[in-house]
Amino acid sequence: MNQLDQDDLEGRLRRLVEAHFDSVFRFLARRVGAELARDLAAETFKEAIATVTRFDPEKGSEIGWLFAIAHHVLSHHRRSEQRRLRAYAKLAGEREIAHDGSADVDDKLDQVVLARVARTFRRLSSEQRDAFVLVAIDGVSYADATVILGVPDGTVRSRVSRARARLRRSAGLADAPHSRRHATIRGGS
Repeated sequence: MNQLDQDDLEGRLRRLVEAHFDSVFRFLARRVGAELARDLAAETFKEAIATVTRFDPEKGSEIGWLFAIAHHVLSHHRRSEQRRLRAYAKLAGEREIAHDGSADVDDKLDQVVLARVARTFRRLSSEQRDAFVLVAIDGVSYADATVILGVPDGTVRSRVSRARARLRRSAGLADAPHSRRHATIRGGS
């Protein structure tokens, strides 16, 4: 590789990191926490740099390609993810709900609902959790999610739909109309 090609590649890699590091980091942090996400994001970009010449824009976006790499890196840490999710659910479930009248009823109910939703989220299959996090939390398109997860569009949509339904039921929102659900979550009527 001549110097001009090397400079062009370095510029492309620098732009790739600058443009997408935060998104990849947030995707990973939501799954494993900020501390481990730093390491996993670094590992993701290390792998991306090593394979950048294989990226094909015809097959999807850069962010979809990076999320696919991050998903692969994350799969190697699945056991850590399970322990962390169990800890989150346990913490949410063990929060002390004051019975001395100092906390208002809405706060008490929010704590109970949070614990229930955390337990439900932990019990989702890893496939449903991955699809839900990508689409509903990270805002990845269904098309990119199909590339990242390596499954058909209908499978991604089904997994996201089932995850949403289970989480709504656990929050007591299964039959609420869309606009009512959001008002309820925000504490409105």
